[in-house]
Amino acid sequence: MKLSAFIAAFGFWMTLLTSALAQDARVVRFTTTHYPPYLDEQSSGGGFFTQIIREAYKTQGYQMEVKFFPWKRAVILAKDAQGFDGIFTFGTINEERERDYVISDPLPSLEWGFFRRVDRPIAYQKMDDLFPYRIGIVRGYAYGGGFDEQKEKFQSIVVANNDIALIRMLADDRADVILSDRYFAEYQLNRDLVDLRDQITFMEPALVTQGQWLAVSKKTDDPEAKVAAFNAGLKILRDSGRMQDILKGNYLY
Repeated sequence: MKLSAFIAAFGFWMTLLTSALAQDARVVRFTTTHYPPYLDEQSSGGGFFTQIIREAYKTQGYQMEVKFFPWKRAVILAKDAQGFDGIFTFGTINEERERDYVISDPLPSLEWGFFRRVDRPIAYQKMDDLFPYRIGIVRGYAYGGGFDEQKEKFQSIVVANNDIALIRMLADDRADVILSDRYFAEYQLNRDLVDLRDQITFMEPALVTQGQWLAVSKKTDDPEAKVAAFNAGLKILRDSGRMQDILKGNYLY
């Protein structure tokens, strides 16, 4: 092979290699766990948090990849950057997590609160207002927001084995109010319990509001840049109304 031809061929392959490396540099990889409707391994979009994160990165020219694991395994792989850049989502931020990760701007918060029947108006501003009523809860759940310490003050406690049974309990008038994950309940009412959708409503304000964050390990390359790209994309989704469209597309609101 002539020297000029070799140089041309070498330059061609170096261009391809550089392009491939640059393209790979625009890929961010995350771990997460199955927790529908937020994070759903069985749905095509992966749950609405996954969809929000993917689209936020896409606005900045990044491809987002995610793999589902049991939660403890997801944390270990993300923290040590073992083939992944980070994890979503954290519901609490503490000193240890701030030491190990660069934390994003907040995603939509999880909300736990009370639901009632539409045809049974109940005045509610604070939990004390509901003590005269029958409260429905799921067996074994810890709810927070002061509920667990005060639940015996309700007129009576009615227990269901799962969240879907809890919603049906309210519809069947076996409880006056129920305490549930707002997004999960609305997801079920708009998808699998459509016959009950117009019968049940959420009671503002929420009892517990829990922030959610994406986190990129400080052991991966350019963690600050990867979080900054996500934050910029997240703002675009919020400002454009796309965030609300994603929620509606996942049977919420």
